Parts: sequence; C-alpha cells; structure tokens
Amino acid sequence: MNRISRRRFLKTLGLSGAGVYGLLQWRAHQLAIDQQRVLRSEVLVARGSVRPKNIDSLIDEQTETFFQQRLQKSPVAKADLLEVRRQIREQIKAEHQIVPPGAQRTWNLQLGHVKDSLADRPLQLRSKFNAADQSTSGTFVGLWVIGPPAKGPLSRLEPMSLAPETFHEFDIPANVDENGVLSVTFVNLNNMALLFPLDEGIEVLYHQGGFGLNFIRGLGIIFCWMALLAALAYSYARHHAEDARFAFGTGRRVSASRRQTKPFAAASANSGCRA
Repeated sequence: MNRISRRRFLKTLGLSGAGVYGLLQWRAHQLAIDQQRVLRSEVLVARGSVRPKNIDSLIDEQTETFFQQRLQKSPVAKADLLEVRRQIREQIKAEHQIVPPGAQRTWNLQLGHVKDSLADRPLQLRSKFNAADQSTSGTFVGLWVIGPPAKGPLSRLEPMSLAPETFHEFDIPANVDENGVLSVTFVNLNNMALLFPLDEGIEVLYHQGGFGLNFIRGLGIIFCWMALLAALAYSYARHHAEDARFAFGTGRRVSASRRQTKPFAAASANSGCRA
C-alpha cells in the first residue's frame, strides 16, 4: 500500500466512521429519556467484566482425592476407571454450582484496582441459572445480598422473579472492600435446587469507557486488519513476481515458435504436392 493509497484509505475510513457516529448520535437523541439512559449505560458504553475465580484445579484435586478413597473402599475394573472418575468429577462440580432450597451461596469477586475508578457508579450483575424442573409460574424467586465479604454495609435487594436458562442483568451497589473484593450472595427461596454454571452463572460488569473512545478503537482495528491484508498481498506478489515473469516469458517464446513453424510446415506441404 503506497503513501497515496494509504492516505486515501485513511480519509475514506475517517469520513465513513464520522458519518456513522453522527447518524447514531442523531438517532439516539430522538429516543425517549428512559430509553436514552438505557442506551448510554448498557449499549453505547465500554464495560469490563469480572467473574469468580476459576476452580477447575480445585475440582480436579478433590476429584483425585475422592477417586482414591473410592478405590480403597471397593476396587473398580480397569475398563471402568475413566467412567468412575468422570462421575465423581461431575458430582463435585455440581456441589460447587447448586444452591439447595432454602440455602444460599456466596461468590467473592476480585475487582482489584478497578475499585478506584468506580466513582460511585453502580455495577451490573449478570446471572444465569438452570432448574431441574419448571415451576408452576415458570419463574423462581431469588434474593440477592451485595456487600464486602467480611465487614461493611450489606445491600439486600428486593426479591426478584427470575426465569431459568436466561441471562438477567440489573444494577447493584459498588460495596467493595479496601482490597477490591465484592461479595455476591444468592438466597434460594424456592422448593427446588437451582444450578449456577461455573462459566456463566455470575458476572459483574463495570464501566470502563465511553462509546466514542471505543468507536475509535474499533476503527483502528479495522485499519490494522486492512493494513495486514495489504501487507500479505504485497508479500505474495513480491515473492511470486519471478514465477509470473517466467510463465509470461515462456508463453511468449512458445507463441513465437509456433508462428515460426507455421510457414515451414506450409512450404513442406506445397513441396509434397508438387512432387
């Protein structure tokens, strides 16, 4: 990509990006006030996320411990060792996900240095759970308690009617302790156990930046991808230029030899006819 093409591409990308940004802002101002608030806080915003600490290593350690205890109590056929280990692991994994009826489960999320940049902004909690059976109303009642893991003010949210196998997102107070740890507790008020998946059951979202900066970052990513494709195309053309010239030269020589053999063949044919 030469200098002129690069300038032209940057100009086109900048004008297109400015047009899209302006049109989006113009359309956003035509929405209702409450819809604009949702748009600014949940859609046109850059958000970071924090999830509970990965406990796969802990599950594997507990699985190995219970597996060895199982072998000591009753021997297992060699062909069934993998299946027995898998069943033990699934049982232990379920214990870390299930909230029995009338019980509660607490997740401690490490926000770290993010706590210094919250600036009294509310956090968002995104949750998802599964149920073994459907309730009569199709929803389950859940009570959330937010606060530091040790001492500090606890915020008890109003009981919510939540549907299973669906992501729920709502605001929570930023009750983070001095170490940047946020405690999220769910109280199961139902007569049925609920299961929060380890990978997507609990997630806390926090404000990370505005839409303008994120939009510019996206344009920069597009420019980097286009520059990479141009560099690959240039490298391919440069390495295969000799092959192309060789093929073109060979084609020209073959065509020239054919043109030279045509008069000779015609003269030989005429001589044969005279004889």
